[in-house]
Amino acid sequence: MQSVRFVVVSGVPASGKSTLASRIAPLLGLELIDKDDYLESAFAGRTVGLDERQRLSRQADHMMRKKVELSSGAVLVSHWQRPEISTTSGTPTGWLAALPNVVEAHCRCSAPTAARRFLERDRQAGHGDAAKDPATIVEQFHALADLGPLGIGPVVEVDTEAELDVVSVVKAITRA
Repeated sequence: MQSVRFVVVSGVPASGKSTLASRIAPLLGLELIDKDDYLESAFAGRTVGLDERQRLSRQADHMMRKKVELSSGAVLVSHWQRPEISTTSGTPTGWLAALPNVVEAHCRCSAPTAARRFLERDRQAGHGDAAKDPATIVEQFHALADLGPLGIGPVVEVDTEAELDVVSVVKAITRA
């Protein structure tokens, strides 16, 4: 049996992807690679408009992918692109299928809970969160949640509205 080398953490924005990833990566002995780390670094000390944000986001996608391609294994976190909804929002996923021994950990969280978390979090202004309508966010999150997992490798569903049993999640990932 081959061991897990890459865990792709998916789910709607604010569903608990980064929290889950930061807790499982050390238990799996894997590096954590989070696209938001690259994007936040690019935003640092800058006022960013929508066009610049999109350019920086694509740059962060590229940097993340290069880091992953040099890695022997990692837990990967991003708001992954869903072409069913948008071809410009999110990190493209086509390259993930070429990674060896991939398991997807899909964070399940209700759209209203994710929207509440999304609106409560404090992120750099370059994300444009303050300009987003709460009702539209809930609607968009419902549409994303309805799509389910990305379908990249075996899927482990993780309920991120409940208290996380990280040990059980890690066991499920290693069994997958």
